[in-house]
Amino acid sequence: MRALEGHLRTPDLIVSDYRLRDGETGLDVILGIRGQGEQPIPAIVVTGDVSAPELEHLRFEHVVLLHKPVDVGELRRAAEALLKALADAS
Repeated sequence: MRALEGHLRTPDLIVSDYRLRDGETGLDVILGIRGQGEQPIPAIVVTGDVSAPELEHLRFEHVVLLHKPVDVGELRRAAEALLKALADAS
């Protein structure tokens, strides 16, 4: 999030691991970045943790969840679908 400070535009897409440093999650970062902008930002979270109950709430935040190992084609298709949906909505 610090890297985005001072940038003139928000990212088109966020891709994050779920578990980050110091107990922070990818969803924490996604919501923080989204909170700084005026437009919705599509997001993908990747994780190796397939059983964590807290992952269920990602769908309520309009975040695509991909499980590791993520195939590059799967990641590309998810990103393209999210960006297309955003373009179609505007």
